Amino acid sequence: MKKLIVAALLGIITTTKAMTITDNLIVWECPYCGAKASERELGSWNTFGAVFWSDCFRIAPMAPSQDIVSRCWKCNKVFAKWQAKHKSILEGKVPREDRRRIKWIGDYSAVKEVLDAWKGKLKPELECELRMRMLWAANHKYRKATLDASNERLVEGLRIDGITVPEAQENMLKLSSSTNLPMWLRAEVLREMGKFGAAQKMMDDFAKSNPGDFKEGEDYFKDVLERIKEKDVKVFKR
Repeated sequence: MKKLIVAALLGIITTTKAMTITDNLIVWECPYCGAKASERELGSWNTFGAVFWSDCFRIAPMAPSQDIVSRCWKCNKVFAKWQAKHKSILEGKVPREDRRRIKWIGDYSAVKEVLDAWKGKLKPELECELRMRMLWAANHKYRKATLDASNERLVEGLRIDGITVPEAQENMLKLSSSTNLPMWLRAEVLREMGKFGAAQKMMDDFAKSNPGDFKEGEDYFKDVLERIKEKDVKVFKR
């Protein structure tokens, strides 16, 4: 299981099938006001043509979004996927008023709003999910600089909120100590914080305690180690 998780995060595992959709809609219900919105249910998907970064963020045209937060179209409150009731329904049986398209967003401020609303009440793994999205949003400034100009649509899709350095650092500090992240990802967070000595030690410990996993993602891990050596804090395309 651990190897499967590592491989999936690294983008090693892909499906050979084309992206397909079913005849169903997934109907989501706002946990605050009960308003409904929907999205197409995917039958299969793949990561062909995807762009991956060292912090595990991806842009994949034939895969579902990694965003897990939405803002209700009716009451304007934000909620996470795991808060909302949802069901898969044959499209023809979904009332017209419930077919409004749901929008999953990755804005730092929206994700933080959910985190603040649930402060002290979240399971550690769910808090980690939200904090990873905040990390990705804070790193978009680097992604915009590394995407080719021909990918203008992708570049413009990476929204940058007014994120302060202390906020971003506090979020990364909590992620770097989270046991819900694998050691290699915690090392990447430490590198992005500029804590190169701690990042190097974390990678060394990971390589010693998980030699099989290290071998499986060796090219990526070597890139991380090289950037630790160069004292580079920027995320990079894999």
